[in-house]
Amino acid sequence: MIPITSSNTGGALDFSRQGSVVVVAGDKLIELFNSIGRPVDSIRLPQGFKADRVCFAGKNDYIAVLAKGGEAFLFKNRLKRPLAKLAGSCLNYNSKQKLLIVENAKSQQLSFFSVPDANLQSTATLGRIKPRSSAAAKLISYLPHQEKTMILDQKGFVSLIYRPGKKWKKLQV
Repeated sequence: MIPITSSNTGGALDFSRQGSVVVVAGDKLIELFNSIGRPVDSIRLPQGFKADRVCFAGKNDYIAVLAKGGEAFLFKNRLKRPLAKLAGSCLNYNSKQKLLIVENAKSQQLSFFSVPDANLQSTATLGRIKPRSSAAAKLISYLPHQEKTMILDQKGFVSLIYRPGKKWKKLQV
């Protein structure tokens, strides 16, 4: 157990892939802590922003944050790049393709952004990929061994999406 004292009220946390850094994001700051819980760095969040999700995007210097129903950003040091204006509840990083996956709140769409430049690479509208689903995503995770993105939706169904060519495909699990 790592003792961490954060300046935030509520929020989210993530561990670096090596487990050497912990990131905490809440209503005030993005805070980085080393493996023994000592503060390493902090970045002030925009006024009124409250992070519901945070994840490392690549190396320890890229951090993505999302406020459900609000905005999503990619940070490198103190440089902030906007990703979405109306984000859903899901955020994940595909380390193999260096893509950040952000769910959009109203459209049931997943947006795939390149890291580090935060350019939109592709989108997948879950309600349009057969077999169709009307439920919003609850959890997304990239599965590198299968080269697919796993989605757990609000109804409890698990599916895998992938793009072998120009069109997205979906497998119900």
